Amino acid sequence: LEIKVPKKLTKELAYFIGFHIGDGTLTCNSKKFDYIIGYTGHLRDEYGLHKNILMPLIKRLFNKDVTLSEDKRENKCSIRIYFRSKAIFTFLSCVFELPIGSKKNSGLPALIKNSTKEIKTNFLRGLADTDFSLTFKRKNKKIHYYPTIDLGSASSLLIKDVKDLL
Repeated sequence: LEIKVPKKLTKELAYFIGFHIGDGTLTCNSKKFDYIIGYTGHLRDEYGLHKNILMPLIKRLFNKDVTLSEDKRENKCSIRIYFRSKAIFTFLSCVFELPIGSKKNSGLPALIKNSTKEIKTNFLRGLADTDFSLTFKRKNKKIHYYPTIDLGSASSLLIKDVKDLL
């Protein structure tokens, strides 16, 4: 199958970029010419999201068939989608300036920051599906009733950028 890369920033691509910033990784071993794109999630909580949303989205955006693997070892309850593609890797790292390796110091891509409200909203959906959580706090009462939405990220720049975006 021939890999394709999107020619314009669509709602689906914005969602995918948000998803990637949350749970994705780019890994390059230039000595072996190995370009790996990967996504990891929790086996129980995120299986449906990876199987029913991410896998078909990768197919629609890039014409790439990917597989989902499960790690069921004790205390290793994760799912993974890993695939190799220099074209997709280059597209993500050059066009969207997504970091290779650690995302600790990364923020929002400029293409997302400077886009329409619709694109920003879909980017946030992808990021929220991976790195946001909904909890209920007690707030001086006996029951947990007060909803809070939190973003968990190792990147303080990303948190600041998301705050500005919101």
